[in-house]
Amino acid sequence: MTYSLSYDEHEGIARAIILQGKTVRDCFFDRAMRPQQTGAIYQGIVDRILNGKGAFVKIPELEQGYLSDAEGLTSGQKIYVQVKNEARENKAVSLTKNVTLPGVFVVHQPLGVGVHLSRRLADMGEETGHLTKALTGKPGGWVIRSSAIRATRQELEQEITELMQAGQQLFNCTKLPAPTVFEQAMLSAAGSAAGNPLQVIIEKHLDLEHITPYVRMARPSLLANIRLTPTLHAFEQNDLDGFYEGLCQPIVNLPRGGNIKFERTDTMNVIDVNGGERTHFFEINRDAAQLVMNQIKWRNLGGIIIIDFLKMKRSDDRDAIADILDAAAQQDATTCDVFGFTRLGLCEISRARRGYSLSELLN
Repeated sequence: MTYSLSYDEHEGIARAIILQGKTVRDCFFDRAMRPQQTGAIYQGIVDRILNGKGAFVKIPELEQGYLSDAEGLTSGQKIYVQVKNEARENKAVSLTKNVTLPGVFVVHQPLGVGVHLSRRLADMGEETGHLTKALTGKPGGWVIRSSAIRATRQELEQEITELMQAGQQLFNCTKLPAPTVFEQAMLSAAGSAAGNPLQVIIEKHLDLEHITPYVRMARPSLLANIRLTPTLHAFEQNDLDGFYEGLCQPIVNLPRGGNIKFERTDTMNVIDVNGGERTHFFEINRDAAQLVMNQIKWRNLGGIIIIDFLKMKRSDDRDAIADILDAAAQQDATTCDVFGFTRLGLCEISRARRGYSLSELLN
């Protein structure tokens, strides 16, 4: 089925949505004028080391960042770091020494070593020997993504070559840009399109070159494999404006009655499942489970997530709901762990923070 990518900038928010046919598969949002720096790579200077563990790093044009692993570093040392997460709640920008360059099929770690499989690929049980062999002996470290299973040998080799070249460029500059919202969606959709041209619908007034600085540096050949359709209203087709407005609301209706309510506190995200006039609790929870996981991903919720499903007395029913949640979590590109139900009947989930959630961007 054809994959397409729609992109526009609406009321200060950059919006990119991936469709498979007419079904939303993923979406990415950010501020249009002041995009997040998560993923940007900088050359900084170690400013102050704390108890031999963490360190503050000075970075030009960015707030001072905090590096949790300062092993082997000294004050005044130049170091390449990547923004792991934005500053929030009076905390400094979070940095990591594990610099990565994301591609469609693999992730390159210019300062790393070895070849590793992504969690999803390892769990799939697929034959991966030929993928590992293609990267053996290549400089730096590599993580093979699950999308590599669908890549041709030529596609994989081309990406490896381009990412190695980008890694070499890293040492000739003081900054490499973070992938924009459009580029994040483009890398994700290209892996699903399985070699077919990617249909891109974009507003006429937007400059493609301006929103693809990372891809032009790290994966320039991808730009030749898109079919660009400029239009006045990129989100008119398939009612994407309506879909986006739904994500901005705290309540989502279930298809057969009942709803799901999203609420964010200072410490966690709380999700409440309401059955309305429906009385079969397991069926309601089953309807809600997949939708909840989609909404978590689409809204980019991170940290501790608590889901208050309707009470189920049978342990088999709770296990069945947990299995649905876990299967959906395995399809999330962001690390997401389902810990199951507590004695109070609350379901616990932890999802890595990757930038701001949609509600944070709108506030």
